[in-house]
Amino acid sequence: MKKFSFSLSLSLCIVGLLLVGCKNELEITYQMSGDWYADYAAVDTLEDIDYSRIVQAYHFNGNGTGYWYKFMLPDDSEEPIDMLGGSFSYSTDDDGSFVILLDKETNGTERTRRLTYADGALTGSDADGDYTLRHATDSEMLWCRYWNETLNGGSNLVGLWLALEDYRDNTALRMQWAADDKMVVGSINANNQSTMLSVPVVSMADMTFIMNSYVSSLAQDRPVWAATGVDDVSVSYKDNNDASTFFPLPPSLTLQCTVPATYTTSMYGGDRQIINVPMVGYSATRGDTLQLQNLCAAVKVCLSNATESAVVLDEVVVSSDYYRLNGQIELPDFDGQIANIQPQTTTTKAQRTVSLTFAKEAKALFTIPNGGETRTVFVPVLPTGADNFTVEVRCHPVQAEGVADTTYSYSDKMTLPAMERNTTQSMEVTLRTENRE
Repeated sequence: MKKFSFSLSLSLCIVGLLLVGCKNELEITYQMSGDWYADYAAVDTLEDIDYSRIVQAYHFNGNGTGYWYKFMLPDDSEEPIDMLGGSFSYSTDDDGSFVILLDKETNGTERTRRLTYADGALTGSDADGDYTLRHATDSEMLWCRYWNETLNGGSNLVGLWLALEDYRDNTALRMQWAADDKMVVGSINANNQSTMLSVPVVSMADMTFIMNSYVSSLAQDRPVWAATGVDDVSVSYKDNNDASTFFPLPPSLTLQCTVPATYTTSMYGGDRQIINVPMVGYSATRGDTLQLQNLCAAVKVCLSNATESAVVLDEVVVSSDYYRLNGQIELPDFDGQIANIQPQTTTTKAQRTVSLTFAKEAKALFTIPNGGETRTVFVPVLPTGADNFTVEVRCHPVQAEGVADTTYSYSDKMTLPAMERNTTQSMEVTLRTENRE
């Protein structure tokens, strides 16, 4: 009996250790799965071109495989001079580190490398020095994919150019997508069925497009439509041709979506507002370019800082006394040209309010210097009739390091004329010390 008990105990211990080992490996593999990213300084020269920055990214699948990128970038440039990369397999070592085996040697790089996981980060080292990888954002991985496709046969990079409608009065700043914004793109197949894809948009200076790898499955000779900056997108499609039709009739598409009540925004270069405004587009035949039209009007909020210090914007809220500024809209028989969207009144306060929240990252803070300096932001709203509008501003002064933040609030109210789709109206607000709330 004792011998049997000892053998059974020993067996159970071995099984237990194996289970613990398997569990730990599974836990670590789970922690590794997904995208990892590092952006760090590294000064060197490649083929007589200096670079000062390296971006590395790894994608780990749950089955022990993955792929990686390494980009070398010069000073003040978003275009790399060269890259390394490829696929790999990986396994865990006894010490808990990860052993990466590249599928092939690339430009003299060692095929085997090691990454160590601790406190939510992966650390590694190569000929350019040490680096630390953290979980990547969609924006960071989109840039890696864009750079990869640019450096490896960029002639087929663009799948669909996007033409953006400018506000009719030409007073709006250039509005630009953030790098992690996405667009819903749909196509109608030969069976009159709609296929929808959620794809990232590349927005660089005056170029806005979707990469070919994301839309290559859409047929060139079939209808295509798109929606961005909206929620709850749905489409119904009808082909109006039948056996009794003597002349071709255009198809009819009904698009429903929800205009949001809250937007995140920041500024780029002082003259571009980074915001995903509600826009839609449609073409009966997919070509190289798709025209997008604004669903909304916009309140142009001009903020003048007359306080004793520079301030950082946290939130701007615009509300109407009677008119709906957000919510569901429907575009029946949408053919790419939006008819007037009729203003609607509502007693629901949440539908009469739209807010902008501003980025918290240091490099994206929206700062207004003091001394009467003025900055402008645009708040998308559904078309309205003439009404009283209230604007509320929440901000905090630029503080010295280690000093607790103090939040200030300001508000103002004024009457604005009716706003049609794709037009703007201005509200001027002066931030004064005596007007703080």
